[in-house]
Amino acid sequence: MNLLNKPFGENSCEDEKRLLLGEYEKYYFRNKRFETKILDRSTYLVVGRRGTGKSSLIEYFSFNELHRHYRCIDVNEPQLYQVVLEKVARLLEENALHTSRRARLIWKYVIWALIFREYEHADERISLAGMMDFGGGNKFSASRIILTLIQSLISKYTGLNIEEVFRSIEEKLSSDVFLEAQLSVLECSRTDETIIALDSIEDYPVGNSAMMEAISALVEYASEFNSEFSNKGLHLKVFLSSEIFPHLLSSVIPNPLKVVRDPLVMHWRPKELLRFVCWRWYLHLQQTGKLEADFKIDFERPADVLKKLWEPYFGHELVNGSGSKEPSFAFLLRHTQLRPRQLVIICNQLFRIMGENGYKSDNPSRDVARAIAEVQAQLAIEVINSYKKIHHNVDRILNALTGLPMHFRGRELDRVAKITGSQWENEQYSPYNFRAICAELGIIGRVRNFDHRTGIIAADFEYFLEDNLVITDRDDCVFHPLFFNKYNVQHNVPNAIIYPFPDHPDYKI
Repeated sequence: MNLLNKPFGENSCEDEKRLLLGEYEKYYFRNKRFETKILDRSTYLVVGRRGTGKSSLIEYFSFNELHRHYRCIDVNEPQLYQVVLEKVARLLEENALHTSRRARLIWKYVIWALIFREYEHADERISLAGMMDFGGGNKFSASRIILTLIQSLISKYTGLNIEEVFRSIEEKLSSDVFLEAQLSVLECSRTDETIIALDSIEDYPVGNSAMMEAISALVEYASEFNSEFSNKGLHLKVFLSSEIFPHLLSSVIPNPLKVVRDPLVMHWRPKELLRFVCWRWYLHLQQTGKLEADFKIDFERPADVLKKLWEPYFGHELVNGSGSKEPSFAFLLRHTQLRPRQLVIICNQLFRIMGENGYKSDNPSRDVARAIAEVQAQLAIEVINSYKKIHHNVDRILNALTGLPMHFRGRELDRVAKITGSQWENEQYSPYNFRAICAELGIIGRVRNFDHRTGIIAADFEYFLEDNLVITDRDDCVFHPLFFNKYNVQHNVPNAIIYPFPDHPDYKI
């Protein structure tokens, strides 16, 4: 990647890998909290919204220092993986009876195919199993191998009824050849461990029940696999989008308390995000020779990072749109939903603005405000688009929010919800569902505290809660600052500053 043009990185891990090639490890930001948790043997489920770094965390498996002896099988090509899920769903659609058990059989078939392929040269018993439809050339990616396997299943059993298809799969998985190969793999994995990481896809069609059953079954199988094999050197890690996770828990996974155990939820803290953007800025300054030879910084001390890498270049304070002063990084952060991708986009835009004046600014805090204003709509649209297959016509439904005040009573949502009725499908409209969508996307939050002396309105937003944020008609509500421009929000509280951060010491600014 050319750090001269985009010092804070690309908009996705896939783009960064393509541009950096073998140097991605040097650019990767170390979040020890996530890394420690993902390498824990008990962790098999990772949940995060779009842009929180799930794909980057998968890349960490290939170069982490603690477990360099790990093999890593990455299923991280979203487009191919989406086709895989669609084809698994196709196999399930023919007969809804025992869908969950049958879907788990498919995933068992697929996961062990990948494992046998990884260890096929270690023992003849494994290579024999690889000849039983578990094969695939080494030139193919794990995603392509899975797709080939599923396509083979579909074509091989065309014309057979669903019972015969799954009976054949069960016979393969209980055959002596399979069991001997499995035993051989477990002998190897005692000292030669393997991680199988399945990345999430971008868009999940919640309305496709067979697709949701397929994803649910994958989570169920990962839970079973982890219990049986994580202490034997085999680790299955499934990455899921937070956008669909509540739906899976409430409506699809049959026994969530049993199946979903202590997931890693990718909630970034302000100090971690400060270190993230400043780490990349530090690399840029190094590359361009703008740091003194004796420059030293302690990245474990956020105060040192803020003082030496943020404030000298991007200002200490700024005057916001309400005429109040606030720290420039806090101003930037509250216009995001605390996701690294959003910060990358804002900071790269800030860098371009600084470039108009030879990368020197007489008022860097003014430039921070301008950068946010120029990309705010883009960031808001990405959040909304991530729900387009979960809530049909979501953008048009949410247009009813246009022109509302920044601070209002929950009953105001019921008033404007009435004009959205024609945009809902399958008669799903209700004031409650409209409020739920506004909360689910993190557009509307519930006021936790209003300090009239400082003007700070602290609010809770659903994307940081363990459960759904229920908004009633009596609640005090506020817009998330990220959506002010998108919905032409009216500033009805003079000098107010909305802080959309959880009530927890780790999220203090």
